[in-house]
Amino acid sequence: MFVRAKLIDGSEVVSSFERLTGIRKLSADVLGNRKAFPVWRIVSTTHPESGEPCLTRTRQFVSGRTIAHMEVVEPTTENHEYDPSNFSPVVEVARGDAGRMVFTEDMDPVEGVRIGVEYPLHRDPDGRRFVIVTSNSGEGESDVLHYIDAEAVDMSEALSSVMEPGAPVVDAAEDYDDEDGIS
Repeated sequence: MFVRAKLIDGSEVVSSFERLTGIRKLSADVLGNRKAFPVWRIVSTTHPESGEPCLTRTRQFVSGRTIAHMEVVEPTTENHEYDPSNFSPVVEVARGDAGRMVFTEDMDPVEGVRIGVEYPLHRDPDGRRFVIVTSNSGEGESDVLHYIDAEAVDMSEALSSVMEPGAPVVDAAEDYDDEDGIS
């Protein structure tokens, strides 16, 4: 997990945490001045002896008194070099009434649905789940929906045909195999 801290002087620093699962305790400890905020400061982009292009950094600890706020961030480039401009805030999408949905490549989503993006998941009155691909609520047109579940079967019709007088009766004991103990 990466955390970016904005300092009171306007500068920003980023630190990575291997075992951190949330920012609540870290921010309480740092902003409460119980712990310092550990950061990697970039010293140079070249090796001090050979001149080879590489990141040279030093570990520093920043006092919580100098930090204005902290946020969880994620890298926007593969080689971020702990440069705060190479990170963006982690945004959480609100849950729909049926949760959240992230599409993967093997799901073969419809056109307009982006892979790896979190969508609120909704439930239709008939029980099927769906995501809103495009919201047209401001234009007076209906929203473009993508249903996750197949169309629901009307169980009342299926049950009424089984319960009709004269419907065939199936004896469950005939389908049971005593030797294997399975049906």
